[in-house]
Amino acid sequence: MNKWFPNSWIPLYSMVTFTRIPYHEVIEKRAHQDKILNRIGMGIGIIGVIALAVCYKRHQETIHTVAESLSDKTLNLFK
Repeated sequence: MNKWFPNSWIPLYSMVTFTRIPYHEVIEKRAHQDKILNRIGMGIGIIGVIALAVCYKRHQETIHTVAESLSDKTLNLFK
């Protein structure tokens, strides 16, 4: 994130080691950054689940056909 937002997103190590930011501010900034990252992760996860649901709905019949074919082939291996 620091690569894209160098003025507003400072890694924890850099804040503690290379700046004069008071430690209590470092903790607050880190908590804020963690909150942002968690929300981004949740958003990506939700979008992923929605995308999978849409793909499943659009290709449901094909998925069932492939699944049946694979299960038949697997069962034939043990005959």
